[in-house]
Amino acid sequence: MKKIVQLEKESQELRARVKQLERLLQHRPYRKEPPAFVKENTQPNEPKPSGRPEGHEGSGRETPEDIHKHVELKPIAKCLDCGSPVKLKSRRIRIVTRLVPGHLENVEYGVPQCFCNTCNKSIEPLVPNTLPNSRFDLTLLLWIACLRTLGDSVDKVRFLLQTDYGLHVSSATIVNNVSKLAEFLGEDYEQLRKELLKEKQVHGDETSWRVQDKNSWLWAFIGRKNAFFTVRKTRGHAVPEEVMRGYNGLFTADFWNAYNCLTCEKQRCWVHLKRELDKVLKYKHSKEFAVFASRLMRLYYWAKSERNHGSKTREFAEKRLQALLSKEYGNKDCRRLVKRLHRHQKELFAFIARRGAASGNNAAERGIRPAVVIRKTSFGSQSEHGAQDAAVLMSFFQTARLQDENFLEFMHELAENRLRN
Repeated sequence: MKKIVQLEKESQELRARVKQLERLLQHRPYRKEPPAFVKENTQPNEPKPSGRPEGHEGSGRETPEDIHKHVELKPIAKCLDCGSPVKLKSRRIRIVTRLVPGHLENVEYGVPQCFCNTCNKSIEPLVPNTLPNSRFDLTLLLWIACLRTLGDSVDKVRFLLQTDYGLHVSSATIVNNVSKLAEFLGEDYEQLRKELLKEKQVHGDETSWRVQDKNSWLWAFIGRKNAFFTVRKTRGHAVPEEVMRGYNGLFTADFWNAYNCLTCEKQRCWVHLKRELDKVLKYKHSKEFAVFASRLMRLYYWAKSERNHGSKTREFAEKRLQALLSKEYGNKDCRRLVKRLHRHQKELFAFIARRGAASGNNAAERGIRPAVVIRKTSFGSQSEHGAQDAAVLMSFFQTARLQDENFLEFMHELAENRLRN
């Protein structure tokens, strides 16, 4: 009997608690922001119709000028449908582009070995187009490095070598030869960093990079003609401070605190700022924040349109920004952004006083995108040495793209110069 009374008492308490929670839910608005696992729709509600736009002039593939082989087909003697004899009426030309499987050449070099009595050592000429102690020439090594830089896995490279060229190699052979190439170009890799310091504007960004299943960071520093990548264990200020030591130009980055250590003039990315403003406006509606965001972006667009006026426009824009930040705000998102912009108010309009300077960090975002694709297929690197080799190759790959050069020809010229010197 006592147990029944106790259970009835607990039941009444639970009913009272449920009614209390229901009353609280009635007065509390539903959460407008979706949970973290919900992704936004990438396609619009009404996607564009597929196919050629109406009124668009069509274009076909141009006829190739170089004809490598001529083949005359024999005429058909009988009709394929009824079997009656046919006669030749005319001939027409049809050009077909076909893929010819590649082939390998094993070249045997007779290397004369000489001996210097003064230096007491052997001297022999270098094998052309080949790295020291390598069984593959530069053309093959650079082709493998190009595939790896484009994001192909080691197994895919092995499959292509076996299918197209009949060359059977192990995974370790591919990894070791890529590492050997990256190590051979170490001095040119350091020269890229020195050339980067001569740029008028450099963009910086970083992304995660797994090394031996541990968190590391891939840092990207992109100029107009040069790019420099490096993999480090830290995301702190030591990396940009080391890489950009002695730089006197304009450094553009997002609002990450690691870039605050740089002594050069800095420009913070307006695209990142606008992206955050849009996110808050979408999920956390507030009239005060909407007014704040509107005034801030109107000031930016005005400064961008008046940038030819130089330092005077920058001073006026910074005064207007100071006036906007000095107001009292009740919204917590306003106070959070005001606190951040107070720290960087001298770094938001630096692009106005420099001709051709960008106000966003789009160059670094686009430069680091190929590395993100490689990370998705390779899941990072298995060693610190391999991670740095990947950073070296990505540096040369992105530099070749910035200079509008063929990657294989660009790398071949670098390696040949290193061999001659």
